Amino acid sequence: NKGIESLVNAVIALRATYPRICLRVVGKGGQDFVTCLRQRIAADRTQANVEILGYVPYGKLPEQYAWCDFFAGPSVYEPGPGNVYLEAMACEKPVIACNSGGAPEVVLDRSTGLLVPPQDVVALQDAIVTLTEDALLREQLGRNARAWVERCFSIEQYTTKVERVYQDLVS
Repeated sequence: NKGIESLVNAVIALRATYPRICLRVVGKGGQDFVTCLRQRIAADRTQANVEILGYVPYGKLPEQYAWCDFFAGPSVYEPGPGNVYLEAMACEKPVIACNSGGAPEVVLDRSTGLLVPPQDVVALQDAIVTLTEDALLREQLGRNARAWVERCFSIEQYTTKVERVYQDLVS
């Protein structure tokens, strides 16, 4: 569901053009899935291009966002807005996400990141190339992303919205 296979396929395809490309996979996954993924990476000899870190404690995630040039989370379906996108954007990283589920609620195409169709490896590759090749766009999207999160998703904004709801209910 998180689109990791599509992301790995995109990185493998882009490796010839970008030999230093590196995908860092963070998060829990089923043991069978992780084993198959590791076998695929070994078979394709892409160990230098794909790192599987597994679970990273929440407090250590900002280090992972700081490491990357952009965040890619091409989930096939994200039922809510996707906190992971907000976390990456709060760290001033542009996001590549799918234009499905809750992702478009928080990732604004060509403003805070790039949206691609689910399971479309070619579109995913194009988005990766766009953000790799265009440092100015990458930086602008990252700045926009941080500002968007601060403006719409900060704890202060959340508190204000909740207070308004309570005031409306009381009056």
